[in-house]
Amino acid sequence: MALDSAVEYTIEQAVALLAGKISLQALNNKSKPVQKYCREMFDSKGFWECASVNRYYQQIVSDIWQGELRTCNNEVLITVPTGSGQHRTESIPQSEITDEFQLSAQTRFTRAELRHWSASHKEAHSFLMNDYELSVARGEGWDVGKQEFLDTEGFAETIEPAVAAAQSSEAPLSEELTQIQALLDGNHEYQAEELRVALQAWLDVSAKFKQGELNGDPSVALKNWVGNNLDKANDYQVSRVSCMANWNSEHPKLRLVQ
Repeated sequence: MALDSAVEYTIEQAVALLAGKISLQALNNKSKPVQKYCREMFDSKGFWECASVNRYYQQIVSDIWQGELRTCNNEVLITVPTGSGQHRTESIPQSEITDEFQLSAQTRFTRAELRHWSASHKEAHSFLMNDYELSVARGEGWDVGKQEFLDTEGFAETIEPAVAAAQSSEAPLSEELTQIQALLDGNHEYQAEELRVALQAWLDVSAKFKQGELNGDPSVALKNWVGNNLDKANDYQVSRVSCMANWNSEHPKLRLVQ
C-alpha cells in the first residue's frame, strides 16, 4: 500500500483524490514528468468539468464558507482581479470569506481535517484511512472498514441490513458465498491472492459507481484502488489485477462454455 506522506492538501489535490482521478503514488511522486502531468491535469478544463470532481469541489467550497471544513491557520486564498486584467492571490481569514470572493484551489487544509470532513459526510476513502482501518477493510470487507473509520471520527453509522444479515450467525452463507468470503478474508484453503485483490477492488469501486460517487470509465478508478491497496505493487501487477476487475474492459469479452 502506498503511504501518504502528505499532511496537508490543496483543494485541487483533495478533489482529485476523492474523485479517484489521481493516486497517492502520483501525488507524492517528486519526479518532474509526474509533477508536470499533475499540473496539466489540474489546469485542464476537462478535469474541473468532471461530475465527481465538481461535486466534491462544490461540497468543499460550501463547507469552507460555512466553517464546517477548517483551513490551515484558519486562512483561505482568494484570487483578486488586477487593473491589467490579471489576477493575484491574497490570504484572508476564513471567517471573512463571502460569495463575492473567488476561492483559490490552492487553499489548504490538513489531512486530519479532510478525514474528519469526509466522515461527516458518511464517506470513507482508503487514502484517509489508518493502517488498522485498512486492514479491517481488507480482511472483513469495505463496509466494516468504513464503520471503523466513521466510529473513530465520531460519525457512527449503522451497517446496512443486508450486510448485517450476511455477517449474522443466524443467516448462514451458502457454500459458494462462504468460499468467496474466505477468499476475501485471506484464509481460503486454495488462496488466490490476485483473485482476492481483484474481487475486493471490484466490490469497492463498483459500489462507488452504483452510489454515484464515480462515473465514466472505471479503469482509472480500479488502477488507483489496486495501487493504493497493494503493498509494493509494480505497474504490471496494478494493470493485471485492475484489468481482471474491470467490467468495462476493451479486451474481447470472455464467455463460459455452456
